[in-house]
Amino acid sequence: MSDLYLFIPAALNADQELTQTPLSWVYTDVNNELKLVNGMLSDVASTITNQSVIVVLDGEVVLSLLAEVPGKNIQRVQQAVPYVLEDSVIDDVDVLYFAINKSKTGQADNQYNVAVINKAYFESVV
Repeated sequence: MSDLYLFIPAALNADQELTQTPLSWVYTDVNNELKLVNGMLSDVASTITNQSVIVVLDGEVVLSLLAEVPGKNIQRVQQAVPYVLEDSVIDDVDVLYFAINKSKTGQADNQYNVAVINKAYFESVV
């Protein structure tokens, strides 16, 4: 199975839905050639054949931080991360999603890479 990378633009007009926004995606076709396609979200469905879809967001909408959180229980770490990082973000932690990277290669046991995104934006593109 190959991957299809769907690129979501950072700036959507307030009156524009994702289904009405021109998008770009990259995939490997049956001849194992890389293809770049532009079109509408409905066009993506005709492209997908035995492929997993990876959504790619612009870096300007995702904040990448390093959090130092004591403990090894990943569920407790996930609960603590927003409050550990609340001084590093402008928005209230209740309007943000925090995704932690569980693999900590090259970092101390209590350090986690964290991606932060606004909930309202994230929900508008999923």
